Amino acid sequence: MSLYSTDTKNAADAPAQLSPAEKASSKRAEARHDEFNLWVVGVLAGATVYCYFTRDVKNDQLIQQATGERGDWLYPALCFGGGAYAVLDLVYMFAEPRCCRRPVQVVWHHLAVITMVGLGFLTNTQSCTPPALLVELNTFLLTWQKIFRTKSLMPIFIVSWVFFRLYWYPSLWVWSCGYYAHPRFGPVVWWTQNVCFALLNGLNFYWTYEFVGSLLAAPKKRDAAPEPSIKTPLHQSPAQ
Repeated sequence: MSLYSTDTKNAADAPAQLSPAEKASSKRAEARHDEFNLWVVGVLAGATVYCYFTRDVKNDQLIQQATGERGDWLYPALCFGGGAYAVLDLVYMFAEPRCCRRPVQVVWHHLAVITMVGLGFLTNTQSCTPPALLVELNTFLLTWQKIFRTKSLMPIFIVSWVFFRLYWYPSLWVWSCGYYAHPRFGPVVWWTQNVCFALLNGLNFYWTYEFVGSLLAAPKKRDAAPEPSIKTPLHQSPAQ
């Protein structure tokens, strides 16, 4: 999933020369992928919010940290759902390579998610899943904006981006360092979990850098747009 407007791209993201037919095909593939993400991420985000606010997540995390006991059925279901989405999206991307403009970044993101899901089942700490998946609320808003471009939602989208990607997820990383330092887990689990968190947080900050760059570049693109000539009808751009 590309993490900002599909209007923005750089030379590393797509072939330098595409025919009009290839460009149209790529846009259709991206649109279908966005629709897929909207439905799947919407369900995942809704289930995450329901689980987070109807279960005693913090207490269950402490119980699973100390004993490894199986918790509420919703925790493993949500954990499995997060991993299944990552796997499905990888399959989708490999089946339709043009659906995503940043495939390498997204592949690394999904591999980190799949690894963390595996650790959740291996260590019986699936109660850690709801806080980690709350970021999908922002992903849902992102995908909604890419499809519908609802101007009234833009402030909410930006606030959710800053909160979940630049505050919530780094905070989870710090919390994870202490949580998985428990003697029950061992150094391999601790290092694996924290490497995955480092990768995910690094991607979030890099995507933020690109996102801010795209916002700053938008006015310059508008200023650089050619003025319509006198002979050009007002309803027709010079390129038409």
